[in-house]
Amino acid sequence: MESLRRQFLNEAITQTFEMLESLASDFDAGQAARHLHGWIGSAGLLGHLELAEMARTAEVMLQDATIQVEPLRQCLTNVLLALTELRDGLAPDVPEEVAAALRGKRVALIGFTDGSADRMCTILADAQARPRWFELSESPESPAILECDMVIVHLRPGALNSSWVDGILALPARIRLVMAGARRDLLRLPAGLLTRDIELLAQPWDTEEVLMRCRVALSRRTESSAAGPNEAVSPLPAIPRPEPVPAALAATKVVLADDDAIVLTVVGSTLRKHGMTCQTAANGMDALRLIRETRPHVAVLDVNMPGQDGFEVLAAVRAEKLPVAVILLTARQREDDILGGFELGAEDYLVKPFNPLELMARIKRLLRV
Repeated sequence: MESLRRQFLNEAITQTFEMLESLASDFDAGQAARHLHGWIGSAGLLGHLELAEMARTAEVMLQDATIQVEPLRQCLTNVLLALTELRDGLAPDVPEEVAAALRGKRVALIGFTDGSADRMCTILADAQARPRWFELSESPESPAILECDMVIVHLRPGALNSSWVDGILALPARIRLVMAGARRDLLRLPAGLLTRDIELLAQPWDTEEVLMRCRVALSRRTESSAAGPNEAVSPLPAIPRPEPVPAALAATKVVLADDDAIVLTVVGSTLRKHGMTCQTAANGMDALRLIRETRPHVAVLDVNMPGQDGFEVLAAVRAEKLPVAVILLTARQREDDILGGFELGAEDYLVKPFNPLELMARIKRLLRV
């Protein structure tokens, strides 16, 4: 029951956040109504009766001939706050391997608001890390920052024009870096910053994703920083780099493999809209054939595919030393599944449901474009 409750809350938070993000542009009232209608029943069965009533109120607002955007925004914001409060009230579930990676690590939180800083501090403290909160005005070269093991920068308004975007390049390579923010802000990161090996943490920030991204950031072997003999976390293996890509995304070749036709259509359309060449496959065998024949820069592989699954395709790609960056799509958020993908040579992952804009940001990070 606790696992079902956690899964429901995490998915509902993601979907509510996406509704709020899209209100000003491409809001899909039909899809929103379907989500809210489902939550009425699910929240009631899980004992969250107040949340069920809030979802019902929002659903009724969507039935009006003319949707009142601001009242709906306030209602969805209240739903998001309620969901977050319920999720935060669950007992923390920190796997020992994650706790071992973060235990005692000094983590600088840059530019977070009071509420989000409190939440991040709680998540990191539960994993036995040592978080410290700094304003955007703190210099990347200050002694307090330089003694940290990892820096997480919140890309809220003002951060993209602060010294924290330009000054990050001067940080020592031993300090691991995570950029956290809305997907659209992650896409706006300057190309120069992407020359450094960074992790991306897209909102909303659920506990498991925050801990996993921090774990991966601390584990990743960078070109400028090999793991030393006393490294507390075993580094992820170095893997072949894809061929250099010119500044224009139009030169980027992607193979997208998933047995879900909707994923292939929507994600493929997004990639092509940004000028990329995207070939699709509905199973692992076709995905591996396309990778061998076309030598793409990036392969996006669903873990759960018929025939050869994403892990098997990844293993074959690495065994043949094909220079392609691999991103795994997975419905699983178990730490051992994700780390297993990294051990096979994946460079990144996304947990379903995901936003195509986040995939775009991760492709740009991998290719430094």
